[in-house]
Amino acid sequence: YFVVFADYGFNFSATRQGAIRWDDRVGRSTVFWNTITAKMLLASLGFPCLFVLTLCVHRFAEERSLLLINYLTVLGTVLTPTWYFQGTERQIILSGITTAVRIISVPTIFLLVRSNKDVQVAVLISSGVSVFGGLVCLGVLLKFKEFDRIHVNPRELVQVLQDGWHLFVSTASISLFTATNTVFLGFVAGSTAVGHY
Repeated sequence: YFVVFADYGFNFSATRQGAIRWDDRVGRSTVFWNTITAKMLLASLGFPCLFVLTLCVHRFAEERSLLLINYLTVLGTVLTPTWYFQGTERQIILSGITTAVRIISVPTIFLLVRSNKDVQVAVLISSGVSVFGGLVCLGVLLKFKEFDRIHVNPRELVQVLQDGWHLFVSTASISLFTATNTVFLGFVAGSTAVGHY
């Protein structure tokens, strides 16, 4: 749910804006920083919400440490500029990085996860992969000097959120429909049933 919230439809709206401005360095930089900043703000709103949920809902309280560690996945979503690579028509770079990072994570899991006591390590590796992949993507963009540093205008930030609103509602409704089955099953039948499902 929090990944969907942080994405906020930017994989469509920011991709469109990036494609329109791909040959305009200032415009491209503006789209990049506005989108990253908006995603950071959304992710920073989500974390306290998750923490409060773990305090209020007994079922979440039992899994608090795992849920908080897994929030790194949201940070990875923020750091991975999928929309930028799509808008500039260089998905092959994104695909190469994400595939390489995931392949590297497999032996790490086999080396460090030995029993059910290592579940936190497994979750850390799984969610840390997205953060590492995002950092590599940003490193590649910085190395090739894809954009300039600019000041983020609050009005433009509001406009970015308004542009993505309808796409967010659309994608969020689909995700809620598909993901809620698993969440509901966990409440009714427990984690083991979710694992089998």
